[in-house]
Amino acid sequence: MRFDFSSGNPLPAELLEYFRQAEAAGLCDPDLEESLLLAEPDARALSAQLSFHPLVRILDGVALDDAQTSNHHLYVMAGPLHGSVFFLSHDDGSRVVYASLLDYLTQVQLARDAGSSLEARHPERAPIGQDPLALAAWIRSLAHDEEADAILPALIPSLDLADHGLLRELAAYEDFYVAEAVAREITARPDRSLQDIADLCAQHAHPQAAEAGRRALKRIGALQA
Repeated sequence: MRFDFSSGNPLPAELLEYFRQAEAAGLCDPDLEESLLLAEPDARALSAQLSFHPLVRILDGVALDDAQTSNHHLYVMAGPLHGSVFFLSHDDGSRVVYASLLDYLTQVQLARDAGSSLEARHPERAPIGQDPLALAAWIRSLAHDEEADAILPALIPSLDLADHGLLRELAAYEDFYVAEAVAREITARPDRSLQDIADLCAQHAHPQAAEAGRRALKRIGALQA
């Protein structure tokens, strides 16, 4: 059941400690132009506003910042990715970006000190889920969610790519964004054992997924050269 942000129910202890540290470091100052971290009351309010979004719903996400854009970092309270920080992008590239609140807070402080954008400092790849088997099982169960096409592409980057049965299911998924996400991860982490899965992506009915599959096959082919 999703957390009721409108109630006075206490948030998890690690999240309350994060809010304390963020405020103590001056990172919740309204005068900050970018990556303004939210104090607890504002985080509750924005999280409630975002609850319509399928990813916020499935992750039981708590909004951590508001840079006056449609992009937000969320603390994940549900599922095998619990404890990580997820980047919710209005455009493309929604994924887990930090394995913990500590990692996130550290990067926020480094970005502030360097005068740079936090988004520009995002790691190139999503951290792999700490419990790969549980994550694979969770993603398999979510494949039947009515909004799976909006959910699965953002979770696939956290897979360790070891469950080939699941990857085959996703590569053949009707929605091309799902198959494309599989192909992108194979391209980023090519391995000969993934060739048949990349081939499934390349055979997808949608040209965008098929092209991503061909790129994945090319990367695997380069390993064999």
